[in-house]
Amino acid sequence: SDYTISSLVLASAGGQTGQLIGTDHLTCNKAAMEFTLEPGQQTASDQKWYVIGVPFAVDLTTGISANGEARTYGEDVGVKSFDVTKRAQGQDPWTLLHGGELMAGHYYQMAISTDDNVWRFNSKGAIEANTIHLDAGWNATANALLQNAMGSAANVEYAQTYDFATGGWIVRYLPTTTFPVGAPMLIEAAQEETLALTPAAKPNEGTDASVLRYEIQLTQGVAMDALYITSHLDATNEYIVGRDVEKTMLTTVPQLYTTAYGKNLCVEDQPLVQDKAAYTTTFYAPTAGNYVLTANPASQDLSLYKDGQKQATLDGPYTLYLNAGVNSGYELRLNGHLSPTGLSNLKAARVAKFIRNGQFFIQHNEQLFDILGNQH
Repeated sequence: SDYTISSLVLASAGGQTGQLIGTDHLTCNKAAMEFTLEPGQQTASDQKWYVIGVPFAVDLTTGISANGEARTYGEDVGVKSFDVTKRAQGQDPWTLLHGGELMAGHYYQMAISTDDNVWRFNSKGAIEANTIHLDAGWNATANALLQNAMGSAANVEYAQTYDFATGGWIVRYLPTTTFPVGAPMLIEAAQEETLALTPAAKPNEGTDASVLRYEIQLTQGVAMDALYITSHLDATNEYIVGRDVEKTMLTTVPQLYTTAYGKNLCVEDQPLVQDKAAYTTTFYAPTAGNYVLTANPASQDLSLYKDGQKQATLDGPYTLYLNAGVNSGYELRLNGHLSPTGLSNLKAARVAKFIRNGQFFIQHNEQLFDILGNQH
């Protein structure tokens, strides 16, 4: 259904914001987002920085208030925006704004120098956004809808999203993930393109038969990090934007990443060689202790090795002890069952795969193939 709302306020709770679920199309004449922040932890510069994203344009001069009163931009609050060009040049990409507006579909860093804890951002005008513009290179984006959303673009499948519960950046697979309103995301694009947002999106559980994809999670209590290892039929031994994703590193939360092409990766794509692939893996632990490693889907085809010795088959959660700091010498080894020769006629096709009577099948254009590529 289509809805038009005259005024709407989305309030944050536990690091996430309220949202509308189940509407096909939504237009708001005006809206506001309220963030409950934690002032008082002042730094040497008398400011504490926060990660924020808004689904609508906000005038920095007239659109910000706190605890019900207007606040002065440049004195009570400051905002930094992400500069793609500086990031590409290896410089600090965050630039202080001296006025103007916050843009829908972008995320920012905000600093406050008052003791206010409830900050409101008012929309500059009516809201009816459903796309995010991506520049070539890294983009600091945010969910620009007033509902949870799924992103899709021709060459973009992954985003690193900020986890407010742990303060870390966690990679997500866009086709099976929904995002809260204003959720901050880091996305690398090979070229300029548009990321479409689907209102009230439900995860798309369809898979691509030309790729093996595993999500690996490292957890300790509520702290979590994630890694995707994949193998496409047309994978290469070089960094491909969209297939491989460089990790945003932190030292305050657990980290899980592979190393290749001189980069730390949160997504690594490798070709299968004789139905096998190995990923050089490193763990970072902020404190020494037991951590839990989990694969999704759980599989007997995926194993963890340490210094060449097998530690575990990841067909269920595996607990490992990590020393504080960097823990190297690990490998994730994958045995692939999708043969490049047997499935050459399906290369790069988006198809469905499923198990029937204990046998693995692939459906493509209403035709059934078994794991060897034989048609049924």
